[in-house]
Amino acid sequence: MHREIDYGRAISINPLNWRRDDTYASAEENLGSRVLIRDKGTYEYQDIGADAQIDLERGVVVCHADYPFIRPAQEEFAGVFGPESFHNGDYTFFYNNIRENVAERIENYISESTDEEYKSATLFPFFDGIENTI
Repeated sequence: MHREIDYGRAISINPLNWRRDDTYASAEENLGSRVLIRDKGTYEYQDIGADAQIDLERGVVVCHADYPFIRPAQEEFAGVFGPESFHNGDYTFFYNNIRENVAERIENYISESTDEEYKSATLFPFFDGIENTI
């Protein structure tokens, strides 16, 4: 049995279209999932068919994906998210969309800054190396 979640207060954002309504985002909008290649111990970007749509009644993102290595929530998290939750797969499923959103937010912050040090800074070399880490 899992803890009841107050879905009336739950808020989610669709990680493919960045909307908070129930607009469906197909897997075609997914820029790439970051998938662990277990036998190599490395990651690859793949299309695993991860789509996304918010269930407004529950306040959660519903996703369909073809990736057998993400399992429903582990026992310690199932009490919070419920046993059917794949919350532990968020970054795997939507990695490149999240990465692009973070880069856009940083660029907007820097471009809107009045501090010349921030305006001349670039964080993109940092992001360029991320895909090579595990």
